[in-house]
Amino acid sequence: MTDSGRRSAAWWNFEFPNNRGASVRPSQDLFRFDVEYDLDDDLDSSEGLTSEQVEQKLIEIANSQPLA
Repeated sequence: MTDSGRRSAAWWNFEFPNNRGASVRPSQDLFRFDVEYDLDDDLDSSEGLTSEQVEQKLIEIANSQPLA
């Protein structure tokens, strides 16, 4: 876990065996999260996800094709 210094919020960094990664941080909305990830060889983001949606996004990233 890393303190971003933004909004005094922390974020969680994930690195997967396929060389993909994601960062999850609390969203502006209560009980929601924002995710930044490198699923399609570019940095993408999804905002305002529930914990179940974050879990599904992390599974999708972990199961994607490995980065070269």
